[in-house]
Amino acid sequence: MILASGGKDGEYYRYAEEYAKSLKKDGIEVEVLSTKGSVENLDLLLDPDSKVSVALVQGGIADKQKCESLMSLGSLYREPLWIFQRGDKPITQLGEMAGKKIAVGPEGSGTRGIAEMLLKANGVDSTKAVFERATGVAAAELLIAGKIDAAFFVAGIEAVYIRQLVKAPEVRVVELVQFDAYIRRFKFLSQVSIPPGLIDLKDNIPAKEIRLVAPTATLVARKTLHPALISLLVAAMETSTVPAT
Repeated sequence: MILASGGKDGEYYRYAEEYAKSLKKDGIEVEVLSTKGSVENLDLLLDPDSKVSVALVQGGIADKQKCESLMSLGSLYREPLWIFQRGDKPITQLGEMAGKKIAVGPEGSGTRGIAEMLLKANGVDSTKAVFERATGVAAAELLIAGKIDAAFFVAGIEAVYIRQLVKAPEVRVVELVQFDAYIRRFKFLSQVSIPPGLIDLKDNIPAKEIRLVAPTATLVARKTLHPALISLLVAAMETSTVPAT
């Protein structure tokens, strides 16, 4: 069985590796396929010529009508969407990102999918701003160096670059004044709160509560997948370690 995951430095890949180890105990060989992320994973599941039968997919990127041949095996965990910016003037609405250089991740990634979706809802697309393909550590380094104006990340608080950015004096978290509207309009999003001091108790970082919107990581399979394999995958989900959010 081929399981599409994500980049080798991400949570999706770690999860997929755990599943592979768990299923190997039951005599099932699983090949973990590293990909650019959720959008590519979904395309692989929908491609009849692809041998991928299971994948990790970020909530909100699937078209229900196009995905009738697929099924969700269950939600894994919420993935906070972090938006960081440079500059003295705080960004409070995504429409204010017009004209800026923004790291949104590579084509095929879930980060780019949700970033483009939310920006488009605010009238910002690649003709109104410069979209950079950088993600993760690379995007964080560009932002700290002042080579971009803002960056989107879908990552847990345990990610080293997230902690680095929250502590960086020249960077701030974008706190959206329309937060509640996003939760209501985009049903796949939920709320995640980062309490004061969670990153650093001694220096009280963050200094105040941060509210973030969060899609959900989901394990998706083709409906043609053998029922016995489905049962084993669900069992693996129940025993895997959930990353902190």
